[in-house]
Order: sequence, then structure tokens, then C-alpha cells
Amino acid sequence: MRDLQSYCKILISLISKSKNVTMSLRIVDSNSRNFIRNTFLRLFRFIPRGCNPLGIATSNTIISYLKICIFLPFFITILFAESPFEGEDNTSVQNPADTVKNQNLNAVQNSFWYKNRTGNENILNIKFNPKSSKTYKIRTRSAMATTFIFDSDKIAQVILGDSLGFEALELGRNKYDLSNILVVKPKLIGIDTSLTIIGESGNIYNFYLFSTDYKNSRNPAILVFVSENRTIGKIKVENLELEKAKKLEEEKLALQNKLDNKKEILIIGEGIEKISIDTSKIQKGYSSYPKKKWYGSTSKDSAKLKPIEVFNDDKYTYFKYNKNRSDSKFPAVYRVVDGYDNPANVKIVGDYIIAETISDKWTLRIGNEYVCVRKKH
Repeated sequence: MRDLQSYCKILISLISKSKNVTMSLRIVDSNSRNFIRNTFLRLFRFIPRGCNPLGIATSNTIISYLKICIFLPFFITILFAESPFEGEDNTSVQNPADTVKNQNLNAVQNSFWYKNRTGNENILNIKFNPKSSKTYKIRTRSAMATTFIFDSDKIAQVILGDSLGFEALELGRNKYDLSNILVVKPKLIGIDTSLTIIGESGNIYNFYLFSTDYKNSRNPAILVFVSENRTIGKIKVENLELEKAKKLEEEKLALQNKLDNKKEILIIGEGIEKISIDTSKIQKGYSSYPKKKWYGSTSKDSAKLKPIEVFNDDKYTYFKYNKNRSDSKFPAVYRVVDGYDNPANVKIVGDYIIAETISDKWTLRIGNEYVCVRKKH
């Protein structure tokens, strides 16, 4: 019996001193392990130390040793059981934001929930007078941003007194031109500072900023609109990317026109009839409309009167035809004035009928067939 007692003592000692217990017990914390060890010690401490005077083991002694035999394997199994998470990295740090994500912080400002609230309490309209200097007091709040909008002035420089307690952000010029907007946000509660803004117009805007929190009974200024002649309203926002694309398109068109006009002189006719035209003065944009029949279709004979090209050079109007075509004929040219056709003085040079005047409306006729020529604007 003493041998069994000695064996139990040695086993418990080994369990208690084992260096591998902490490493192997991944799912049992230190308090649980201490509880198990102490349970062993208490169990062993209450085992009777001997037999009765006749040298026969008592029933209490036998029952105590039976307890050890039953529970000892169970406790050893728990102590040395391998964790299912062994070998994994358990050193990850929990994100503080996850800790408070589902918590009610009770940090809502009551002034936003007044029964008679109109919705304008957080908008401050400042009518700025460039001729008089004044400092405007602005109440800010933690966890909220205050946006300054200058109606007709761009921000040239921002001077913030305390860059540690307040943060100032100019929206500037990116996709949109928002260089008249400044966003200020307090980093601390219960502090104040100065804010001076110099506009591109030369105006100087001076503000006194102070920060509050949700417990304050007064409304913070979320939007500050500064104007010389009006209260807050719609502002002009310029799309810089669109303007840039438009400018590039205009430059491309100008370059194309320059290439089209690279040949500066257009020569028509031959010999003594030859005429030189300054291409930089040529204006196009004329459209031709042949006569239509009563049921709406175009007259084929009138369609043959359509000129190949029509333009003017600020002095004459030119109607181009192909004189080598057998079905091509030069029509009579009429200038339309007040809805009536008036004969125009013309001359024929090469493939062109040249009317010695300019007009936005023309009629070209042969017999009953005609073509109306109109200049688009």
C-alpha cells in the first residue's frame, strides 16, 4: 500500500513540474490546470496512512485507492490532451474597432433632436464686407467636420493657429474646381484657435474656432457660407476634366483647320480666266435642297442641278459643277431677298459659277426645275 502511495506522489510531482504541460494545454487556462493539480493533492492528502492494528487494510483505505485508480487516468488525459489549435498562430491582436462596433456609446448630441428644430441651426451664413475687418466665432464639434464655402472667391492661403488640435483640408482642384471650399475638423475637445484665410481676390477672412463634444447644448456649425451679397444656395462647380477635354478638342480642330488650309491659295480656271482665292477667307456650310414633287419625292431633274460645292470668300459666292459631264448644266442663279428670287450677276470660270455677291439664300433654276441653297449658322 505504501508503494502505491509513493507511486502516486511521484506521478503528481512529475505532472506538476512538467515543462510540457503549459505547451500542451492549449485549451485549458492556468487556473484550470492549478485546480486539477490541487484536486490531485487534496485527494491524495485524505488517503488514510495505514491499516488497522491487525494489519488489514480498512474499507476507507481501499475506497480511497479505488478513487485514485478511477480518476487518475481521466485527469492525466485532460492535462496532456493536445489542443486542436496547436501549431496555429494565436498571437493575433483584436482590432479595437471590432470591440466597440456593436456597443451603444450613448454619444448622440441631444440638440439635433429638439422638437422645434428647423434644420437650419447648423448652417451659418456670413455676409462679408471687404471694407470692415471682423472676426467670426465658429463652434465646431468632435466627430464632425465644418465646411467653409466662399461664394465668389478662391482660397489662396490658409493660416491655422493650432495644427495639432485642428485639421484643415483644402479640396483644391482635382476633377472639379473646389478651390473655394475648406474643411476643418477638431482633433481635441475644449480647445480653441485662430483661422485666417486669404482669398485670391485679396479679401482676408478671420475666424475664431473652438471645439465642443456631444454633451454641448448648442449646435455646432457644420456649414459656413461666406458671401458678399447672398445666403447659401447653389454654387458653380467647374468640371476641370471636361473643360480640359473641350480645350483639347478645340486645339485639335484648330490644328485640323490649319492643316486643311495649309494650301493658302485656291486657283480655279485656266489662262487669262484663272482666279486665285485666299483659302483663309473661304466660308462653307451651304446645303442644297432639290425641288420635291407633290407626293414628297425629289425630282430627278432638279437633283441634277445640285452643285458639287458651295462657298464664299466674303466677296463672291462660288457654285462648283463638273462641266465635263454630259448631263451637267449650269443653271441660272438667283439671290433670295425677302422671299423673292432676284437675278444675280454671275460669270463662269472653269467648273465654277461665280455670283458677284454673297447671300445666305440662293435659288438655282433651269426651266421649272430648281434647287434651293441655304447657309447653315
